Amino acid sequence: MPSILNLLIVDDSKHMRTLVRTIVNSLGILEVYEAENGEQAYKALEDFPADIIIVDWNMSPIDGIEFTRQVRTNDDSPNAYVPIIMLTGHTQMKRVEIARDAGVNEFWQSRYQQKRYINVSMKSWESRANISGH
Repeated sequence: MPSILNLLIVDDSKHMRTLVRTIVNSLGILEVYEAENGEQAYKALEDFPADIIIVDWNMSPIDGIEFTRQVRTNDDSPNAYVPIIMLTGHTQMKRVEIARDAGVNEFWQSRYQQKRYINVSMKSWESRANISGH
């Protein structure tokens, strides 16, 4: 059964966007929008009502941290409370703290554990969406 979730994937790597899209599609999440950087993603939020955002750290001109700050704090933010998941290879504690302080809800290490993290978290977020009546 297809999911009711809208997912925004923000990553400058086409390979990673394709990988994440393939995984979430296999879980039944079919409403997926892709953006190459934070600037494109922020503009996309005007028309795409994302229920979850998966974002990379390193992008240009707006990286994942700045994008998250904008979503959380800009007066014109379409959804300041949307769950944001940082998917990155930067897993040092200082990086995790920076992401948390910017407003990231979950921090996933890329490359090795994407499928397990995505499967568990998407089911959790979907359950929350069903409970809230979305």
